[in-house]
Amino acid sequence: MRYAILVSWSLWGLSLYLFSPYLSPLLEQIVHNAELVGIIYVIASPFSILFSLLPKWFNKDNSLLIPLSLTISGIGLLTLGLSENQALAILGLILYNFYWASVPLYYVLMSNLGDGCLTRIWAISMIPAIIVPPISGLVFSKLGIRMIFVISGLTMITASLPMYKIEAKLKEEGKGETSYLPLIFTILPSSIALPFLYLDKGISESLIWLIYAIGEGLGIGMSLVLWRLKNGLSLALIVFSGIITAILYPQLGGVFYGSSEALVALGVDAVKPRDLNNAVKVTFIESTLWGVGYVIASLLYVVWASLPIIFAGLIAILFSLTLIVLSLKIFVRKLYLGKIKSLNKLIEKQTLYEGIEPYFSFA
Repeated sequence: MRYAILVSWSLWGLSLYLFSPYLSPLLEQIVHNAELVGIIYVIASPFSILFSLLPKWFNKDNSLLIPLSLTISGIGLLTLGLSENQALAILGLILYNFYWASVPLYYVLMSNLGDGCLTRIWAISMIPAIIVPPISGLVFSKLGIRMIFVISGLTMITASLPMYKIEAKLKEEGKGETSYLPLIFTILPSSIALPFLYLDKGISESLIWLIYAIGEGLGIGMSLVLWRLKNGLSLALIVFSGIITAILYPQLGGVFYGSSEALVALGVDAVKPRDLNNAVKVTFIESTLWGVGYVIASLLYVVWASLPIIFAGLIAILFSLTLIVLSLKIFVRKLYLGKIKSLNKLIEKQTLYEGIEPYFSFA
């Protein structure tokens, strides 16, 4: 099962890394208006939220949900590649977002393999992100942007094959409160920056593949290293905030966005969605945050084209500082409680000695 998950997740990554940087440019090509690109993202977002809840309805037998959702998602990419108008583009993006139905199941399967496994598998599946962009760049230059989505769609459908009959079992939800702050801190900056990142006129479409490959290489390195560090999430946010450099150097901003892969992986892994109930909650929050981010980005873009990138970078810095402060508070609290416990033990020993001292004196 471990290898089936790794192969399927990696094929999914292969599909994603082929088309991802070209999605906004394709939508702009179809609707001929950059502002409408954000609206298409926003329209498709509620369906992502709805699809993320499907595993709850199929919790008794979800063995076919992953292959079904990936197949429909692949059909959505094919539809995007063949779209000639706004309606078809919206339909294609909605169908593509059906992959959200499989995300909670993947999370459960990967998280139950052990601590840090989700981040490590995520990092391994990102390796095609370095190899694939040159291929997508070649396809773009020889066959056009639409063929990228056709190939990606077929790859996504192929990713469903290893997951037939693999079921994510419903377990009793773990006791104790779960903090979903890591999801907010990681996904919101990523979602605000994404829609208009590759629409900057300073980024040549012929070089998108190179910028994307370098950025994903950065994300892979961060995923492999930062999951071991206590403040890895804070460091990832600081690196991500480098997208602000896109104001002066759009290409450099695109490179820093590659760190969002590590950012999202660390955020999800921090929540540890090991049972299906919690995984569905995690995915529901994720899809909602992506939708909220798209709305914020679209509104900011109307004011100033660079504003979504600036805002995303600034809140990444803010979230990083917040995590550092929270970490320091927890450290101080543990230190304080440790001293209190030591003092209590000392008092108990002193009280015990004073209680038996008269008997020693009498003897």
